[in-house]
Amino acid sequence: MSSQDCEIARFNIPEGTMLLGNAWAIHRDPNLWEDPTTFKPERFQGVDVDVCYNYKYIPFGVGRRACPREGLASHVIQLAIASLIQCFEWERINEKKSRYDRRDRYCRG
Repeated sequence: MSSQDCEIARFNIPEGTMLLGNAWAIHRDPNLWEDPTTFKPERFQGVDVDVCYNYKYIPFGVGRRACPREGLASHVIQLAIASLIQCFEWERINEKKSRYDRRDRYCRG
C-alpha cells in the first residue's frame, strides 16, 4: 500500500493504492541485466546476498511478503546434494582435468 501520493516511472500513484512487484519483469529487465534472457548463474558469483542483496534477483520475493520457506529451500538443496554425494560412487568419465576441480587447491599429495 502506498502511504502517500507518489510518482513511479511517470505514473501517478494515489495514496492507499496496492502495489505489486513483477518479479518476472525485474528478472528480464535489460537495464538491470546484460543479456537478461540467457541463463548465466555466474552473474551472482562473489555476491554476498546476506550483506547486500540489491533486490535484483528475487525468486522468493522480498520484504513482508517474502516466502517464509526460503531458508528451508536452502537447507533442502544442501541436504539433497549431501545425499547424492553419500549415496553414490562418483568417478570421472575421463581423465581430463575439469575447470571445476578444486582438489589441487585443498589437497597436497
